[in-house]
Amino acid sequence: ADGASLNVSTTVPGLGRHLSFVATAGQNLGLGLRGMTQTPNSGYSNVVYVYKPDRTLLLQPVGCRVSDPDGGCQVNLTNLPQSGTYSMILIPGGGGTLAGTLTLSSDAIGTLASGLPTGVNLTRAGQNARYTFSATAGETAVVAITNLVTAPPSQLVLATVLKPDGTQQASQSSTATGLTMNLGALATTGVYTLVIDPYYGATVSMTVVKTP
Repeated sequence: ADGASLNVSTTVPGLGRHLSFVATAGQNLGLGLRGMTQTPNSGYSNVVYVYKPDRTLLLQPVGCRVSDPDGGCQVNLTNLPQSGTYSMILIPGGGGTLAGTLTLSSDAIGTLASGLPTGVNLTRAGQNARYTFSATAGETAVVAITNLVTAPPSQLVLATVLKPDGTQQASQSSTATGLTMNLGALATTGVYTLVIDPYYGATVSMTVVKTP
């Protein structure tokens, strides 16, 4: 995690590629795949499997298509349940071979101060952001994102606000230059979390402000 990107490829048709990474329980990571190619280009998804240290499946297999923007794909590894060595297997679609670049990143973290614009820059493929802010019950809060720029351009970015107990308060996505989430009157006093999730392994920059 947070190291150099890794170029991966397979040479035997239908044969997958096995990789591993070390993580700790509770860690939030994002896996990005960029520049995927497939030979021959069958149109079938390449499939990513991720296994926990106990060798059970961490999440449902994720399909990644070379036809997606920049041959990109992302896999969110949220609140990992165990410490140890995780395994990942890439299986080329259609019985061919595949190639691409993998990047594994910790979520970017920070704190939003009320009314103060904050720059958020996710420069690694597949990286997500988690920015927290404190609020009191009954407060009517708004989270606004402006100056939103993605690479490749105009890619979908999902913004989700989580309550102090981890359940969802609000969620909104955009392919434009920004979005505004009116959170309404908050029911709970505590620390809320804004999660930014760019799709297709896109990188992104933006300005975030929470009011009041």
